[in-house]
Amino acid sequence: TSQYAQDYKDLKARLDGLYTKLPRTDDPQGWILSEVRKTLRQEGIVPLSISTPQDAVKGEYRAISIQVRCQASYPQIASWISRLERNESVLFVSDLVLRKENEPIGSNTLDVTITTVVPKGGVL
Repeated sequence: TSQYAQDYKDLKARLDGLYTKLPRTDDPQGWILSEVRKTLRQEGIVPLSISTPQDAVKGEYRAISIQVRCQASYPQIASWISRLERNESVLFVSDLVLRKENEPIGSNTLDVTITTVVPKGGVL
C-alpha cells in the first residue's frame, strides 16, 4: 500500500487541479458562446458562422461543443487557437479543418469545434 500512496496523492492532486478549471456557471451553453465570441474579437476575426452549442452527456459530465467557421491569416488562426487553449477555464479544440483559399490572397478557411466540460448536475 505504501508503494502506491505517493502515486495516488499525485493523481489526486492533478484531478483536483482539473476540477478548478471547469467553468463555474449556471448557463454553460451561453458561457461557451460568449467565450468563443470574446476570443474571436480579441484576434480581430469575424466568424462566417457559429453554431448553437451542442450538449453530450459523458458519465458524470456534459461536453458542450460549438462549431465555428471563419476566414483568417495563418498568424491570426495560430494566435486564436492558442488563446482558446490558454483560457482559465477548460476550453479545447476537439476538431479542426484548415483550407487554403485562392481568394483573397493570404486567406484561409477554418472549421473548428471547440469544447468545454461541466458537471452533469450543474455548477460544482
